Amino acid sequence: MKLNITRSDIREGVRHNPSNCAIARSIQRNLAKNNMDVADINVLPESVSIQVFESNKIVTYNTNMPLKGTNFVHRFDNEMRVKPFQLTLQFEKSKERVLGAVK
Repeated sequence: MKLNITRSDIREGVRHNPSNCAIARSIQRNLAKNNMDVADINVLPESVSIQVFESNKIVTYNTNMPLKGTNFVHRFDNEMRVKPFQLTLQFEKSKERVLGAVK
């Protein structure tokens, strides 16, 4: 997934909020553009996890965060100056859960 983290993402992103930081906002926009319904996004300095609704399942995809993204998260969360940039994430499906199924 190729992301464009924009000035708007940076301005409207919430620091220390893995579901609403600048990178999470960019992921949300990218998934919406591809008509994917998001259940959850979790952006951490070392990894990214997304959960999307597919048919009647919640599917989880994970990836390691590239160094460029890790540096951005640290700077963003510590209120240091950051600029718009591009980031490519290679997600892999990790699990599926049927909606309404009991664990």
